Amino acid sequence: MNNKDFQKELAQRLSITQKEAGSLIADLTSRMTECFLDGSSITLTKLGTITPRKKAMRTTTLPNSQEKITIPEKTILAFKTAVSFKEKLNQIDHE
Repeated sequence: MNNKDFQKELAQRLSITQKEAGSLIADLTSRMTECFLDGSSITLTKLGTITPRKKAMRTTTLPNSQEKITIPEKTILAFKTAVSFKEKLNQIDHE
């Protein structure tokens, strides 16, 4: 599902216009971004928790030239699935 499809579905479910749904999505993603930039986690009940984490600097070797390069430290977003959501996903896989 792409953003446009999601926006349309959300508008139908909430009985609002697609423009209003787009604004809700934009506000949500903007607020989530602010939280992540502050280093805060976001827990979405029944879905999981999204947490910004630091990946340490590391050294690796390029396979084609055997040259050693340094990969700088960076921040990533880690997602931990809620137990109830994980169980639902496993039920889908086994059907």
